[in-house]
This record gives sequence, structure tokens and C-alpha cells, in this order.
Amino acid sequence: MLRDPPIRTFSDLEKVYPPTHRRIFTMCGSEENHGEEVDRLQFYRLQEQRLVDVMNYMWKPERGEMLEWDADKLVVRLLQSPGGLIFSGDSILLQQLMYFEYALASAGVSILEDPEYLPHYNHRRLHQYLLKPRDAKQTTSE
Repeated sequence: MLRDPPIRTFSDLEKVYPPTHRRIFTMCGSEENHGEEVDRLQFYRLQEQRLVDVMNYMWKPERGEMLEWDADKLVVRLLQSPGGLIFSGDSILLQQLMYFEYALASAGVSILEDPEYLPHYNHRRLHQYLLKPRDAKQTTSE
């Protein structure tokens, strides 16, 4: 199913999916063979257009409808769960984790990555995330 109305440009895409603390899009493929400045700029433009084209596709289940995602309910369930949520995997899972971070951030839920007071906070392959407390301004306005 195609997005209606479609996203036309990369700047339109960033309006629909505003950047969070991580850049969602870091290019596809390799830049190794793009030494010339002009080639590199063209490479980036092609990669941005590729992402726009991909993001215009919307997955829809064959039967039924997708339920609306409620970030607050998920956070409550995670807080009630003794183990929280564990992501373990490779670069594909990292992409899913980045989307999960984005979805939480777009719902107003912030997280801390590798706070220094946790054990192994500076481990190269282990990353720990905690819910970031809302500041007083956010709390009083709700």
C-alpha cells in the first residue's frame, strides 16, 4: 500500500519523522568510491531519494487493522515487568531498536543511553537504556 499523500522530498520526510537524538538515516551502501565532492553530493541525494521512495510504502496486514500504538501503556507494562525489555542481536536489530527509540521519543518518552552510574556503561557492545525522568515543566503541564 502506498502512502497517501506521498512524501516527495527528504525534507518532507524529516517533517513526518523528525530526527531524535540519533539520525534515523545514515545512508545505504558504501561511500568508499566517492572521493570527488560532486560525486559525494550526488551520492547523498540519490540515497535520500531512495529513502523517500522506501518510506512511501506502508505495510498493511492482509486481514484486520493495526492497533494504534500507545507508548504510555507500553512504558507502564515495562515498568511492571521485572526484566524490562531486552534487545539482543546484530545490525538489523539495531535498526529496530533505533525505530523503537524514535517511536518512544515521538510519543514524548525520553530515554538515557548508557548512564555512567550503571555497571558496564562504557562497554563497546553492551548498551543500557533507562527511562529519562520528565523535567518539572513537562510534568506540571500534563
